[in-house]
Amino acid sequence: MKLTEVDFVKKIVGMMAGNGYKTQIEVPNMGQSMDILCEKNGQLHAIEAKLYDWRRGLEQCKTHRLVCDYIYLAIATKRISSDLKYWIQKDGYGLIHLKSDGECHIQIEPSKKWSPWVAQRKQFMRNVQFNSDKNFKKVEK
Repeated sequence: MKLTEVDFVKKIVGMMAGNGYKTQIEVPNMGQSMDILCEKNGQLHAIEAKLYDWRRGLEQCKTHRLVCDYIYLAIATKRISSDLKYWIQKDGYGLIHLKSDGECHIQIEPSKKWSPWVAQRKQFMRNVQFNSDKNFKKVEK
């Protein structure tokens, strides 16, 4: 069975919820949509999930810097290229990888804490309603 982006997002949300994060999917942010927003201890973590096109994912992550403390790119490729590792580390992002065992793992922790734009973060948070369940119940695209 072929993995869909919806299935991939469900796996990521399950991993983050299992680690004590509150989550919300598809959060509007400055004309685009953040795939997953996570919160723990007052810190906001953005996750952009891509099955293959990690370059596009890195571009989308730039907008999330304005509202989140930490940024992750999640990728479902069979292997992690040296180019991807270079850009993740250069930009200070974290990397989540779907491994062959079917589970998501944090491969690289974010090395940079962003300083969100206060006014934009307040606007952004108006759209946030975290899922309090640890189980991901509904995903619609």
